[in-house]
Amino acid sequence: HIPSNKIKPVTDDFREYFDNEGFTLTILFPDVVETLLSLKEKFTINTLTNKPRNISIKILNMLKIDKLFNNFYSTYEDNISKGDLIKKLIKYKGYYCFVGDTEEDYNAAMQNNIDFIYCEYGYGINNLKNTTSINYFSDLIDVLNLNQLDE
Repeated sequence: HIPSNKIKPVTDDFREYFDNEGFTLTILFPDVVETLLSLKEKFTINTLTNKPRNISIKILNMLKIDKLFNNFYSTYEDNISKGDLIKKLIKYKGYYCFVGDTEEDYNAAMQNNIDFIYCEYGYGINNLKNTTSINYFSDLIDVLNLNQLDE
């Protein structure tokens, strides 16, 4: 537990480290590129994060996956919740699905009545009932029935 008067200095120290060198330690989970390429054939793919936009774009560029996303959204600079940001984005007809790893992600999807897929390998703990979940990123192919869409 961090005392409340230490939260800002600890957060600032972490942000300084991560934004300047820690981000370079980011690695992709197995089969991410192949899965994103398959998804991109059928869907518009956006990324939504709480991280600052500039560092997130640096990470996507460094991993050479930036071109696999149609758009990039960050709640950080806009000071908006994921749920409110999704509400702005889903004004067009179509299928929307939020793939996430926290209860905040789940709540954002439920707030907007869109499908949610929980990543078991992520940050959160899945205490959510009746939630579709995946153990590997490549499981999205089966969960979203991409193979059947080709038939």
